[in-house]
Amino acid sequence: MKKIYIIGCVIILVLLILAGVIFYFGMFKTKEYNFNVVKDLIFESYDFVKIKFVGYYRLIFYDEPLIDVNQLLVKVLVKYGSYLENSFIVYNNVDRPLYVVVSSSLSNVNPLNNSFELAEKQEVRVAYNSDYDLGVKVGKIYIVSEGETLELPVIVESESERPNYDVNLDVSPEYFALSGGQTAQIHIKIFNLINKDNSVDIGYNLYGTDGKIYSSEMESLGVGSDTEIMKSFVVPNDIEPGLYVYTVDVKYNESVGVGSYVFNIYDDSLFYRLKEGVKDNLLSVLVFVVLVFILVEVFVSSIIMWRRNRKS
Repeated sequence: MKKIYIIGCVIILVLLILAGVIFYFGMFKTKEYNFNVVKDLIFESYDFVKIKFVGYYRLIFYDEPLIDVNQLLVKVLVKYGSYLENSFIVYNNVDRPLYVVVSSSLSNVNPLNNSFELAEKQEVRVAYNSDYDLGVKVGKIYIVSEGETLELPVIVESESERPNYDVNLDVSPEYFALSGGQTAQIHIKIFNLINKDNSVDIGYNLYGTDGKIYSSEMESLGVGSDTEIMKSFVVPNDIEPGLYVYTVDVKYNESVGVGSYVFNIYDDSLFYRLKEGVKDNLLSVLVFVVLVFILVEVFVSSIIMWRRNRKS
């Protein structure tokens, strides 16, 4: 009888937790504090329930984001005076429309469809042009819904239609992930496409994906035939973890050739790793804590009852 009582208490606790989840996602998140929302969750059409419930089910049990895309970043090369289109796929597991917003640092990037209604999968087409301001632009495309935002880093390399000097960056894989204070080595190849000896201006810039420039350097270099140089830079100690872009542009008169390489900055401290682990799996941690609490409560109650039965 007492075992049945304990099992009943556990079932009631589980039901209360499930009710709290339904209330949070069905009512609190939507700011609609009435039971019609819960009724909608149960009785409305299959598609609505699938989008609303399955999306949160994936988030809770499979750590799938409510909004996702099919690529980690967008990187394009656009020649001066040309026009380029490409696309990426957005997966929508929320029950609200999505909107596409481009950061101000990407003045030459225009989404061709910037809003779309309820759907699990959408193709977003984006146009890139290079009519002005040659060089590398870095920024983000934001996929926005109410309470949810996904950031897609974008790198647009704009160079002359026929540059006199072009550039290529050859980077060892060991420099794809760096930490603050670390030094990276870049093998830079400058191609002389006009076969004339000239002095060129070379610009080096370190960008964050928000378009902010963290370091900038310029030098002049005499270039005869194709030239190879080694360039090193030090990652600032106070820089935040995340994705960054190192760019090189070679200018001669009106000619511009560009190159870039993408790398990740991480914090290898134990505290940071623990913090990120908890943040990325917060819901799982909370469920684990609740389950542990229930198990401890059941265990303690069982011990108390066993001692009482033993005395009697």
